[in-house]
Amino acid sequence: MNLISSLVVLKQVLRDYNGKAVDLSQDFTVAASNVITTLTFGKSYDKSSVELQNLQDCLNKIVSLWGSPWISTLTDTHVHMTTVDLLIGGTETTAALLNWTVAFLLHRPEVQNKVYEELCGVLDVRYPQYSDRHRLPYLCALISEMLRLRPVAPLAVPHRAIRNSSIAGHFIPKNTIIIPNLYGAHHDPEVWDDPYSFKPERFLEGGGGSLRALIPFGGGARLCLGEAIAKMEIFLFTAYLLQDFQFLPASVAGVVLKVKPYTVIAHPREHSITPMLMGFF
Repeated sequence: MNLISSLVVLKQVLRDYNGKAVDLSQDFTVAASNVITTLTFGKSYDKSSVELQNLQDCLNKIVSLWGSPWISTLTDTHVHMTTVDLLIGGTETTAALLNWTVAFLLHRPEVQNKVYEELCGVLDVRYPQYSDRHRLPYLCALISEMLRLRPVAPLAVPHRAIRNSSIAGHFIPKNTIIIPNLYGAHHDPEVWDDPYSFKPERFLEGGGGSLRALIPFGGGARLCLGEAIAKMEIFLFTAYLLQDFQFLPASVAGVVLKVKPYTVIAHPREHSITPMLMGFF
């Protein structure tokens, strides 16, 4: 199942809810999981799959144990850990960002409408391709603002200093473990105007936002391994969903750092577009 196929399945799942208020977090997780499991295992699953549930339970258990003393005994020869990194990094992160995006848009319907109007105006009666991102500045601004405001990995993957060094006059001894604080960098008032407010417009031309200062995939030479596919996933998932559905609040819910379970109505929009199963670049 390629990325577009996974999107088609997700959209049908949302349509099958027939306007009911539902929690979409599991559906987002399954859709993101299928993109990664297809790459790693050559398999895809539906939400009722026992095998998928066991896999997610396993990943959740691994995440809960992260930082335990025995983790440090693992070596580079444990190839399976690379697969685990890919699964965790490529599944939970994308699903979490989709959840955050819908949650914020429920509180800012005018932003949702602007994205929809841009999609209709630029694409007319076809679905977006990844190459369309340069023609959809407001959608890209929304995604950038979500990555800034709610980085899915607030503290990035630890790095190790391989030699004595210094940063801004601070001595960093060799072998020091360095953990980039992405959340802090994205909410620094010296860099971002009104950093705790949701303002996609900051990333439009003249909006004052800096893509150079946006580092959701980490910093340094060793960035997130899945950055390229993550950017494609996030762009296409967001574009397809906002083109086909209007997300409406089912109840009043607060938005906090960790998304609490919430329900949403995915109301299908009235247009007919035939999805492309291939050629999404």
